[in-house]
Amino acid sequence: MRIVAGTLGGRTIIQPSSRNTRPMTHKVRAALFDMLGPLDGLTVLDAYAGSGALGFEALSRGAAQVDAIELAGPALKAIQSSMESLEVEDRYRVFPMKVESYLHKGGSAYNLILVDPPYDQLDETPLDQLGGLLEPDGLMVLSHTSKQLTPEIGGVELVKAKSYGDSTLSVYRKSV
Repeated sequence: MRIVAGTLGGRTIIQPSSRNTRPMTHKVRAALFDMLGPLDGLTVLDAYAGSGALGFEALSRGAAQVDAIELAGPALKAIQSSMESLEVEDRYRVFPMKVESYLHKGGSAYNLILVDPPYDQLDETPLDQLGGLLEPDGLMVLSHTSKQLTPEIGGVELVKAKSYGDSTLSVYRKSV
């Protein structure tokens, strides 16, 4: 898998050795970041990071800092390898825990939160709590199956939902 564009464009991201990780396709990832535009100086949370592709793409497109949450051992190993090969250890932090555990410990505030959970584990409770970590006017993007209705999330307003085959990207904004 390769980074789509930006300063790291074309560089390789290591894939986890586990079949339990469902990486976002190149097409959907490109559409997501084209929709978001420049990320210059933003702080980003990549919840359910998997391979870390979304966070690495955000760094490539100008994000100042990415925090990633991932629990699975093979995915953590892949993220660590990618961090080293891309030389982004100073701007990419990984938290080896469940998203719910991260939320209980109290996280930072972010300009952008990227949420790509396993489709069968979409739970609105952590989504509401993740929305609470957004800075005013911040965005949260949720990737979910197109077979599921776009969820309502407390504290944020749905501004756009677009389907790409089996995947839908739902974009929410936190009111000022």
